[in-house]
Amino acid sequence: MNRSIRIAIVAILALAGAGAAFAHHNQMEGFDEKAPVVLKGEISKVDWSGEHAAIFIKAADGKSWKMMGAPVVTMKENGLDPESFGGNGQVTIRGYQSKDKACKPDCLATGKDVSFAGGLKVSLDGSHAKEQGKAVHDQLVKAKAGGAEHADHAGH
Repeated sequence: MNRSIRIAIVAILALAGAGAAFAHHNQMEGFDEKAPVVLKGEISKVDWSGEHAAIFIKAADGKSWKMMGAPVVTMKENGLDPESFGGNGQVTIRGYQSKDKACKPDCLATGKDVSFAGGLKVSLDGSHAKEQGKAVHDQLVKAKAGGAEHADHAGH
């Protein structure tokens, strides 16, 4: 193989690798690690139509927040789906506010974790290993069943 063809192949492989590196960005990019937020309120909407999961919360102070989570595929590997976050009443979400601090139309933050009223805590940043996914999913199912069971007993 002549030298110019080898150089061209190496250049093409290097560019392909660079493209993959740019496709995966730092989750904290655009967020301020020195501006942690702890929000208490109710989840108003969950949107998994983009690359990253987004959870909207109406906080107790009246502000609306959009909390960015891990990539949707990672959330699914962790045993989560959009329904995992619905109908759970009061939650506490921890994360970091955007660097621009603008709240138009919603305040923006990247989510670290969410704690549900029953004590269940779920990672939003993708830090659960894939092998923990089933355990997280089972906890959510159990928590929801417990809530439904509790509602059934309340009527008796």
